[in-house]
Amino acid sequence: MWLLLAVCSLAQPKDGKAHVTFHTGVENATVSLLLADQTVSALGPADREITVPLPSSEGDVTLLFQAPGYKDQPLKLKSTDLANMVELNVDMIPNHLPWGEIAIGVALVLCTAGGLWVFWQKRKQVPLPTLTGMDPETLSFELHARALREQGYEVTRELGRGGMAIVYEAQRVGSLDGMPLALKLLNRELSHDEVAMQRMRREIKVMKELVHPGIVPLHDYGEVLHQQQYLVMEKVEGKSLRDVLDREGLSIPTVLQYAGTILEAVGYAHERGILHRDLKPDNIMVRSDGKTQVLDFGIARSTSQNTFMTMDDSIVGTPAYMPPERFNGEFTQNSDQYALGLMFLEMLTGSHPMGNLMDIGQVMHRQMFVMPDSPSTTVPQVWPELDAWVMKMIAKAPDDRFPSLFHAREALREVVAAGGVAAEPLSPLY
Repeated sequence: MWLLLAVCSLAQPKDGKAHVTFHTGVENATVSLLLADQTVSALGPADREITVPLPSSEGDVTLLFQAPGYKDQPLKLKSTDLANMVELNVDMIPNHLPWGEIAIGVALVLCTAGGLWVFWQKRKQVPLPTLTGMDPETLSFELHARALREQGYEVTRELGRGGMAIVYEAQRVGSLDGMPLALKLLNRELSHDEVAMQRMRREIKVMKELVHPGIVPLHDYGEVLHQQQYLVMEKVEGKSLRDVLDREGLSIPTVLQYAGTILEAVGYAHERGILHRDLKPDNIMVRSDGKTQVLDFGIARSTSQNTFMTMDDSIVGTPAYMPPERFNGEFTQNSDQYALGLMFLEMLTGSHPMGNLMDIGQVMHRQMFVMPDSPSTTVPQVWPELDAWVMKMIAKAPDDRFPSLFHAREALREVVAAGGVAAEPLSPLY
């Protein structure tokens, strides 16, 4: 028993107080005793020795550290530990945000996100080894189908291909209406060809600006695989005007109906400062409901100075439908009108005035210096007013054509009336 009393006397100071220095490293920090009733009894400043009263029996002592600009820091200690303590380090938390630590945290998050993005981009590259053993055309289709599926499109079949792009039929993944789309994908070989890329970007820019029932609408665009650009348009159910002319031919009333709708659609683009520059039967779709739509604005350009776009100084377009001034490097709204006039002439007669000429020099000579025969020479049913209307559109001098497509369409109304053909095909247009 005497031994137990001796131990207790060692654990508890004789005066019932502890003398401790609490190191906070914070200016004007104070130490207080937090009593059982939550009242506070000040003990003195931190970072120097202070006297802490101890309870008469073993128990906990709660101290409260306070300083301006810092959060109140309570600290609970056993009285027996406090009795034998000489000094103690106390960490205090500032009220303001630790911007340095936050900056480091943000940097770590961004680095992690960047790494994940690189990983995802690499993951999107379709692995070639899994598709070996296929013929080149099937391999190409499978590669494109897999890549486009990641962009949200289910490719069903190929619709056609050319020197610049492949066109696929596709549907949006998870689409409820199942609307068929035409997805135009730039050929891989051209993905690093600046001229081809510029043409594709131009088509996307132009199509975004044109919203008209007579123009095939743009739904989406982007790029896949090796920077191959794609654009998504509504798939028109029908045939190209070229197919219609080659297989069926057209009656005069149908020609007038198509002419009216095509003039309005291209005129709409002209009003917004956009020239098509490649109007021909291949770029006109005849829908299954009999309406027409213009497509392929790939070499279109703006007439605005600040949005002027051109591929380079070379001649672009289809020579058989090019106006004379185009061969001299000029192009205006009346140049589109010339191409439409040749197209209407072909629609009326069933043949192009250039025939089967393939030599670019001969085509250029005829476009610049040889006036085609009027439609009535081949089709006697064409009345004089219709003859004159077509021939005015294909006048060699731009100033001899109609001032605009609006004027050409208004003149067409008079032509229809003069020919005794019902004006209904021209109104309403859509």
